Amino acid sequence: MKTNGVNINRRQLAAGVVFGLILSLPAFAADGASDWRATYDIVFRWLNFLVLVSVIVIFAKAPIKKFLSMRKIEISEQINSLEEEKKGLLDKIDETVKMGEVQNDRLIRMKERIIADGERRKITAIESARKQGELMLEEANRRITHRIAEAKHQIKAELVDIAVKMANDRLTTQINEKDNQRLVDDFLTSVG
Repeated sequence: MKTNGVNINRRQLAAGVVFGLILSLPAFAADGASDWRATYDIVFRWLNFLVLVSVIVIFAKAPIKKFLSMRKIEISEQINSLEEEKKGLLDKIDETVKMGEVQNDRLIRMKERIIADGERRKITAIESARKQGELMLEEANRRITHRIAEAKHQIKAELVDIAVKMANDRLTTQINEKDNQRLVDDFLTSVG
């Protein structure tokens, strides 16, 4: 007969059943042997334990082995699956690190380009400010020159007016009617 993958012959089965019946019968003890009872209980406890272990070994050995081997295969497959997942994650991490390095390099280049562009703009702004300052200085110099010329012209006009006034004042006090007639005659002869 085959049970759960274990070959059991009929004699072993019958011996197991008889042995179990014997163990289940009440103990036959003498009236005065109370100290023998404790030894009897210990011996039969050990004997029951051995029978239980034998039954488990005989009937459950193959299923337990099968269960454990199946469990071993399942755990091995899970470990392999987790190892593959770990490898995939490590590959993704490496790829992410490489992408981070590429992005870092890109950011460094972008930073350098922005700094260079800023330097060019700074130079352009400085040059533009310098040119604008020169133009402003030229305009200021032109205005100053113009104001100086206006001031000179105004001073000359005032000096002429003052000189004319002084000459007029002097002439009126120093020139008489006779000198005046002679000047008019000289003028008319020179014109005429």
